[in-house]
Amino acid sequence: MRSIFFNGLAVFFAALLGNTFGKYFSEGYKVLLNQVIGLSALVIGLSAITSGVATSPYRLAFIIDFSWISF
Repeated sequence: MRSIFFNGLAVFFAALLGNTFGKYFSEGYKVLLNQVIGLSALVIGLSAITSGVATSPYRLAFIIDFSWISF
């Protein structure tokens, strides 16, 4: 429970900092920062999925579940 509170507090202060200092960044830098954060979230999520597949007894279910995704 404590970690959820600190995570929410960190998000709040990061949003406050972004709102305060965001006007000093160029538009191109803001777009680049959003793309980098989005890509890193995607990589972290895929990493979590693949580590879950490796340790799961239901590997076939993961393969069938993600088979509809076309990259």
